[in-house]
Amino acid sequence: MPFSDASLTALRVALETSFGSGVANGQGWLECRQVNEDLAGTKEVVTSDEITPDRMPPDNINVGSGGSGTWTADLTGGFSLVPAGESWDKFFRCGLGSTSYSTPIGVNLTGAATLTPANAVDPDEITVAITGTPAVWPAWVNGEFITWAGWSGVRSVLNSVYKVKSGGGTATVTLSSGPRVPASPGTQPGTGVSVFTLGSVTNGSIFNSMVIERQYSVASQFAQMTGFYIAGFDVDMQPKRPCRLTWNFIGKDEASNTVTIGVTPSPASIAKALVLGNDLRSFSLDENGHDFFLNSFKMSVKSGAYPQDERAGTVGPIGIGLGTFGITGRYEFYYSNDTIAAGTVHDQYQKFTDKELHVGLANANGEWFFIHLPRINWTNGNRGTPGKDQPVKGWVEFQAAKGTGFPYMVKVGRL
Repeated sequence: MPFSDASLTALRVALETSFGSGVANGQGWLECRQVNEDLAGTKEVVTSDEITPDRMPPDNINVGSGGSGTWTADLTGGFSLVPAGESWDKFFRCGLGSTSYSTPIGVNLTGAATLTPANAVDPDEITVAITGTPAVWPAWVNGEFITWAGWSGVRSVLNSVYKVKSGGGTATVTLSSGPRVPASPGTQPGTGVSVFTLGSVTNGSIFNSMVIERQYSVASQFAQMTGFYIAGFDVDMQPKRPCRLTWNFIGKDEASNTVTIGVTPSPASIAKALVLGNDLRSFSLDENGHDFFLNSFKMSVKSGAYPQDERAGTVGPIGIGLGTFGITGRYEFYYSNDTIAAGTVHDQYQKFTDKELHVGLANANGEWFFIHLPRINWTNGNRGTPGKDQPVKGWVEFQAAKGTGFPYMVKVGRL
């Protein structure tokens, strides 16, 4: 008889109408990509404490149940309204407690427009003026991030992420947190140039639980997990391998079935996995997007979720509580003389100064993934000597907190 093959399993998810209902909330099912996962129902069992003359426990007692596990996949960007398909929108909404993604705001330009980039007096800022049609930029909000595509020639370095400082709705926008304008940039014809805000979500307190179905290669075998909630997630960007996402779940229960409940799922995203070597487009500290570089980056989000599972007459959680939200991470870089990061970052760590950080990745298809942390503090760091025939690498660990001027601790975007 054939064994079930992991290479032939499928995972699909939907947001639930209510916790543990197992009913999709009207947005439908989504087939999802995976590297591995160990999602499962769990049992809490205690052994009887009764004393017996033969030393053998008389009973095992089921005192609780629930669900837990992790799900790891390659990190992809992509927007749900283009052929790449939805990547991780439902997951980030669940893990961050968000309602929905913002709608990207921007413009695809034509030859009727001409752009003139220039460096501003502030070394971390540039300006971009537009003439022709349209005569003004979209009404971007100060503090929002925009992505550029289509700059050519010496100006191609500007195909990055920038923060809007001022000028949305006018003919000249001032931007920060990105590369500087090269010497003698000239003007850029509008043909092929596009600029948009990212569709994004931020942390909140909206409850979104999931129903998850695993389909095995053995005929008519399904595992169905209801009331699963993302208690946290990890973003891991390492050199020479695909960037990864790991989702950490707690849940209500798991059941076996011979028929699917995940009917007519949308197909999994076809977006390409993002890789640091090819796809890092932007990294900034305190709006300086031109002096800092990275070797690796990690971010770990914990939603503070906990099971509410002590009601008499019910085995297992009746809900999920939303505890304290937290974010930690790690940034690693070569200790070199071509970047101010060598001494500056560790000086910031020693002085325990507040920092702002963002990182953006995009592939050749224009599929973006973006993180913004408006306030972090370096909490640990090292720049020691690893051994002969090895470069010195500096690293710092960080912890996020609620900042000033931003109503969120983290923003996650995609395009």
